[in-house]
Amino acid sequence: MDEPTDGGRPDEWTEERASEADGATGTERTDGGTAGGATPGAGGERPMPTTAGDRSDAIGAVEFLARSETRVRILDALAESGPLTRDDLQRRFDAARTTVQRNLDALVERGWVRERNREYDATQAGEWVAEDFGHLVRTVDTATELAPVYEHVDTDAVDLDLRHMDVSVTTPDPADPLKMIHEQVKHIEGAEYLRMLFPLTCAQALDALHQQVTEAGADLELVVTPAVAENVRSEPDYREQVADLQAAETASLWVYEGQFPYYLGRYADTVELGLVDDGQPAALVATEDARARRWAERTVEEYRTEATAFGQW
Repeated sequence: MDEPTDGGRPDEWTEERASEADGATGTERTDGGTAGGATPGAGGERPMPTTAGDRSDAIGAVEFLARSETRVRILDALAESGPLTRDDLQRRFDAARTTVQRNLDALVERGWVRERNREYDATQAGEWVAEDFGHLVRTVDTATELAPVYEHVDTDAVDLDLRHMDVSVTTPDPADPLKMIHEQVKHIEGAEYLRMLFPLTCAQALDALHQQVTEAGADLELVVTPAVAENVRSEPDYREQVADLQAAETASLWVYEGQFPYYLGRYADTVELGLVDDGQPAALVATEDARARRWAERTVEEYRTEATAFGQW
């Protein structure tokens, strides 16, 4: 069946669309931050960014927080769950009482924590710091993981901001040449909802898609390049599988007259982005971030609207 299917679309997709209608964008912050993720209270306006000449104090404050993981965790906990007593924090982090107290005193002195009746809570400023420090940590973590990959990839072709997303990266391994394919197949197996762009033919992935659609009734929308379409039509091993997919009520296949800058798989909970360097797979980036799911849904839909049904190509 070559008509687009949406009967199996996850309920969250509708909710995500609704959030976009309310003004959400692909770069909005929905993760809440690694270090606490507290959202500033209603009516709390953030201070204006400092100029380059005014940043020495701010950099010093960031250094003060980053020097102590205990300090970060305390501020995090208070922004998320405060008010808490010193003993609450001591039990939570299994830390010495003097260590907890010393860090609480330092945070109070900074104006990021307040103390009332022996209970501690994050101030508005402390909530801002906890939230944005979490974003900074996530950015650095993601940048560190992706740096070796992006060094060899045309990043202009990837219009998805991964900075504040939790990602896992799989790269080619000489000791395990099929490592990236195994990771891809693992996500396909068991998926009931699949939206995909295929720039290359992959026998293992096609096998997994065929099984999910014909045996589990998965909802599949697959867009391929002309080279992939020619390949699966001409190779006997692929021809029968493609015929089964075309006949399935829950699947639609499309041919886009052009090239994809990446492999893309959008599953119910996960997005896989396959990056290519000089025609060869360079990395497989996976994330469960809702912003990535929205982006992937839109991207596949945009390519599909410009594609031709496989049976009519």
